Amino acid sequence: MLFEALVTLLATTRSTSLVAQWTGVRKFLPLLSVKRFNAVAGFGEELLSRQMDGCKSFEDTYWANYWTKFATEQLECFKEELNKAGLQFNQAWLDENAPLAPSPEVLLFLGKGASLITQTPPGMTVNVGRMSAVVAAEDQGSFAAVEALLKSVGYFFIAAWPGQTPMRDRAYRTCERLFDILLDATAPTIDVIVERHTVQTNGEDVKLYALLPAPKSGVTAVKLPGILISNGLEGTNVETLSSALRSQSSISSCFFFMEMPGTYAYKKPMRKATSESIYSDVFTYLQSHPSVDASRLGMIGISFGGNCATRMAIADKRIKAVVASGAPLGRSLKPTASFGMPEIVVTAFHQVLGANSVRDLKAALQDLSPKRRDIEGIHCPVLAINGDNDTLVSTQDTVDLAAWAPHSELYIYPNDDHCAMGHLHKWLDLSRTWIQDKLEG
Repeated sequence: MLFEALVTLLATTRSTSLVAQWTGVRKFLPLLSVKRFNAVAGFGEELLSRQMDGCKSFEDTYWANYWTKFATEQLECFKEELNKAGLQFNQAWLDENAPLAPSPEVLLFLGKGASLITQTPPGMTVNVGRMSAVVAAEDQGSFAAVEALLKSVGYFFIAAWPGQTPMRDRAYRTCERLFDILLDATAPTIDVIVERHTVQTNGEDVKLYALLPAPKSGVTAVKLPGILISNGLEGTNVETLSSALRSQSSISSCFFFMEMPGTYAYKKPMRKATSESIYSDVFTYLQSHPSVDASRLGMIGISFGGNCATRMAIADKRIKAVVASGAPLGRSLKPTASFGMPEIVVTAFHQVLGANSVRDLKAALQDLSPKRRDIEGIHCPVLAINGDNDTLVSTQDTVDLAAWAPHSELYIYPNDDHCAMGHLHKWLDLSRTWIQDKLEG
């Protein structure tokens, strides 16, 4: 309690970075941060903890440069492996206006090492040495290149977190472009087609990634369920897509990924009405996709994305099944719930919601908190997931959601934190199986 009071005092006085000069930033990050960031690229939690302790400020330029240094080191390793294979890194791949797609030769080279990702579940360290015994000598370079590229992506992801500042935004764009290379190289190795779409709505250009099952020879194409996955307050498509590639489950539905309104690339803050309108327009777009059965739509929401998924289950009757992992609802969105919340997270809330004062933030959060009577009116099946010791939001919100939604199931993972991050692999597989089953019914 004493430390939570100190964190709150530092957040209120905006002096966290001053103290972090002596302690490092890890003490003032959410407790699950090491697990979460590690899940993106498999750095190894011990290494990442040391690097966090060496980071001394959340200030935009310092933070972004600190993590970009590690990202650049890995990018140089990636370039070196390309050179060894007679291939060249092209800076135009990172062009801000029109990135150049890598050649088929580069994608084929990376594809040979893609199993390093697809056979390493979230939470485990990505290390080519771990697989050296089963990797042919001629493919060692491909595996090393994939490891370096993934870890560069992961460090750029941290450099971009939690967004909304100039240097972080630059890292965000670089992270996405590098991940696009990895995604295009990996998807064919697991029989997945990648599509990228833009939905224009409410003055925003919403970027959608689609992962679709590759058609099988001799099998008549049928329309499949369309499932939208949306992450939270400071998550990105890279984070959710990385976990999807590493979850080792076969894809038998059309999965679409979007970032939560108000975050990163969005121009406007998130509000209840506008966010629900954006999601509604995205679902309309999904219904128009030639591979999607318009009558079988579902949504998986992670962290604050779980709040959005809950609200959409209330607002949009087209949605036939919802998964909400670690959703902040009534208890977590009370003004008193911010006690002990790190300054960096409080700041992200203000930025994403466009709140200029505590009063503005309070009003915005109350507006985003669904009422019990509305949850009790949810028409579709709901799967509510969390850890039993959520240090970021109230686990009781997850319990309440399952208790109030008429057609619900509850999974609380023991000895785990927000969104059951320690069981990420298990609940991702559970969610995909559960929601596909509900949409088939």
